[in-house]
Amino acid sequence: MLLTGYKTDIWLVKMVGLLAAVIGLSLLLRTKHPDKMLSIGAALAFISIDVYYTANGIISSIYLADALLQMIIIMLVMFQIFKNK
Repeated sequence: MLLTGYKTDIWLVKMVGLLAAVIGLSLLLRTKHPDKMLSIGAALAFISIDVYYTANGIISSIYLADALLQMIIIMLVMFQIFKNK
């Protein structure tokens, strides 16, 4: 924001930052399952933003439904990882 100017939807700026960090980490860390790491990291980023900003009254509680879907994605990805071991 220092370069681009003030934003009114700070939560959205933080969401993009979290996703960029997750993408960068998944590229830097060479794991057995980079696609699954990216999936889990992105889902965790969405959950953190959804829960934090809903709890603080910044965004609608409908975002908690998204957090639930993201948790399901994490469980499915983890199931795939453990199933393939």
